[in-house]
Amino acid sequence: MASFKPEDELFGQSGGGMGDKGEEDVTRQYIHIRNQQRNGKKSFTLITGVPACFNHKKIVKYLKKSLNCNGNIVEDDNFGTVIQLQGDKRNDVAAFLYEEGIAERDQIKKHMN
Repeated sequence: MASFKPEDELFGQSGGGMGDKGEEDVTRQYIHIRNQQRNGKKSFTLITGVPACFNHKKIVKYLKKSLNCNGNIVEDDNFGTVIQLQGDKRNDVAAFLYEEGIAERDQIKKHMN
């Protein structure tokens, strides 16, 4: 019996588990990075669509330390798990997601306001 690895399913490699249709749906998942204006020059970065197989707490902890900002995780009814970071960190977050293998470049959608 083949072992199930969420990372393999995420990137469309065979490994058993979800089947052809499930693999297609998972591999086409996008990670959205948005900047939302707060007040004045203040803003925060919102990251949605990070797959559940990754530990969101560890991602936030690493980003907070490496980007020198505050951040937290919020559960939203519409978007699911949302990572919030203080400041406009869209480019840095996109680079981190690609370099760590969490998402491919074409899976990352940076929304410019």
